[in-house]
Amino acid sequence: MNCTIYPRYKQLGLILGPLLAFVYYQCYLLEWVGHSDNTTLSINGAAVVSVTLFMSIWWLTEAVSISITSLIPLILLPMLSISSIQDAALPYASPAVYLFLGGFIVAKTFEKWSLHKRLAYWLIAKVGFSPIKLLASFMLVPLILSMWMNNSSTTLLILPMVIVIIETIERQNEELKLNISPQHLSQFKTFVCLGVCYSASLGGIGTPIGTAPNIILQGFLFEKYGVEIDMIMWISFSLPLLLMVCPLLFAYMGLIRGQLHTINIPQDQIIEKIKSSQTELGPWTREQYMVLIIFLLTASAWILKSSIKEMLSMPYLNDASIAMTAAIAFMTIPISLRREQPFLMTWEEAQKLPWGVLMIIGGGMSLSAAIQAHGVSVYIGNKLLFINGLDYILVLCVLIPFISFSSEITSNAALTSAILPIISQLADSLHLDPIALLLPCVTAASMAFMLPSATPPNAIIYSTGFFTLPRMAKIGFFANIVSISCLIIWSTIWYHYVFVHF
Repeated sequence: MNCTIYPRYKQLGLILGPLLAFVYYQCYLLEWVGHSDNTTLSINGAAVVSVTLFMSIWWLTEAVSISITSLIPLILLPMLSISSIQDAALPYASPAVYLFLGGFIVAKTFEKWSLHKRLAYWLIAKVGFSPIKLLASFMLVPLILSMWMNNSSTTLLILPMVIVIIETIERQNEELKLNISPQHLSQFKTFVCLGVCYSASLGGIGTPIGTAPNIILQGFLFEKYGVEIDMIMWISFSLPLLLMVCPLLFAYMGLIRGQLHTINIPQDQIIEKIKSSQTELGPWTREQYMVLIIFLLTASAWILKSSIKEMLSMPYLNDASIAMTAAIAFMTIPISLRREQPFLMTWEEAQKLPWGVLMIIGGGMSLSAAIQAHGVSVYIGNKLLFINGLDYILVLCVLIPFISFSSEITSNAALTSAILPIISQLADSLHLDPIALLLPCVTAASMAFMLPSATPPNAIIYSTGFFTLPRMAKIGFFANIVSISCLIIWSTIWYHYVFVHF
């Protein structure tokens, strides 16, 4: 009997990662790659590309735990003289990491006091237990919220409800003998979770304040051209795009690939069980009210952050500091001093968080910082100058896929910062209004759905463990193709309507 414990694709990835990195670096030294007449990659830049190849292959194949792969920059960047250990380690303590840490503690406190169950049961009572309706709900809610909130915060708020609904279906499947197959359960878990992270990322493109690349674009336009994109123009571009992309992704995940409509869940039996579970929760407790109040204050602060910064003269207030304020409040505001454990959350309970996800975010940002610092993004950007002189739609067909797939391995904010000067130069040489080219390209930076390192929502959802990274990458690849195809089509229509006819 031939039983392979360690899958062959992982064995291949384990060898291929360092091998391809070594081969690329040697080819650079032989001047076979990285050298051309108009631009040359520095030796440190070539080393960064090698490290990127190494990590990308190990991430995609899960040759080792992706959290372990995410620690590679701490070893290779100093070893290859790319950066000091201090510079390599700094992104592991970035605000994004603390946003995750605070958000996870908020979510953990929700779970401890069963608030996520109350909210999940309320949602089920409204939409029923139809997998298709649940997918629609869990795509629509984060889509709307992330237009006004940080997409990481949105995902962290929604995820506990998703998990409790999944756990409820699994438990009732066993207790009531519903005969839902493991394959159908796996499909439901995978596509509902991915629906949350896709819609959270897409919602961010809906408004000028929805995600970091949007804000970076606004700053760049004002600094270089003295203009800004107002809310009406932004929504005139983003809303029709979202109305194209989201239904297509919903149809793909719910009807075509996921086939959630084929999963039959007996509504009457399971709703009775849900009502029974709601009764078991009993009346609202003091602890639940306190958690809810702190949570609502946190969500309000995330939404009203800009106004709070201005009104209270707090220029350094950000999503991470708000999340950490909530986390510390849960662990320092006493419920009752007469108890041995008077606080809503203890450090011992907080230690059960998925710490590996923090390493994934830190590793991705450390690699991204090296890519930007050593001119790799500029080198690649210079290689794109060949599109000068092409028609508008052909320029988009080159730039948008490049930016979308580049965002899989580098921070979309860092990528946006690196490419904006190059794309604005292209727009000037093509005699285009800069907004006509910059807005679609910045939007593409938020359309990366394959890897946990691509966006914070991807990393949060991957931390559930409901699907493997290769499966996430395969489904995400199709989501990328659908999104960028819609973006190219709509951008062309929008360009001719806004900039040609008017």
